[in-house]
Parts: sequence; structure tokens; C-alpha cells
Amino acid sequence: MDFTPPLAAESQSYTLEYGPKVKRAAAGRLRFEEDPDRVTVTTDWLQFSVRRRGFNLIDSLYADTNGNGTFEPDEQALAAGPDAGAYLVDHEGNRYDTSLDMEPQVQVEERGPPGSRSWRPAGT
Repeated sequence: MDFTPPLAAESQSYTLEYGPKVKRAAAGRLRFEEDPDRVTVTTDWLQFSVRRRGFNLIDSLYADTNGNGTFEPDEQALAAGPDAGAYLVDHEGNRYDTSLDMEPQVQVEERGPPGSRSWRPAGT
């Protein structure tokens, strides 16, 4: 079994169905767009982008909550600022921000269909 659960603050539960009558769901569409500034990943239900400079992990995230196949402004779930992202504070209180790294290595490691994963937000 291989799946990626959606991120949610509340508790989640999953049910595994098995047997001869259970059919595998078709894999969703998975597309990558790359340019010098960012990598954008689009599935049937989600779209997120990662900046190549001033790395802040996920820069924007959209969920097609109305299921119309487009990502609209009111479906934006995350809009990170230029100072957002991961950081580390050492034992002396020094802060190290990933957003200050102007040449991080951001690359797509694997391309292709997501296999047996279901790429839908919870409740859809």
C-alpha cells in the first residue's frame, strides 16, 4: 500500500478495502512545470509551487475544492511570504533560514504517474 494522506489539523482515519471485487482507482494526472524561478506541481486536485531562490519550502498551494478542474484565487490554501520557510536555531540562539539560501538545489527527482496514490483533498 502506498498513498499520501492530505495534511489536516484534525484527526484523520483511513479504511483499507480488499477482496476480489475491489478495483484499483485510476492514477491521477501529474504534471511538472519548471522555470528558472520555481517548480510547479499540478495534480487533478492540487497545485503547489516551490521557489528556486529564497527557498521557503512550499511557496503557494491551491486545492480544487469545487472540482471544476481549475485553481481559482479563493482556492488558495497557502501563500507563503519571502521570509517564510524552514529555519534552525542553534544552541547559541543563531537562526539559520532556508529563505536566505539564494542557490538551493531544487529539482524534480521522479516523474511519472503517482501509482496507486489518490491525489484528492479529504471530503472530495
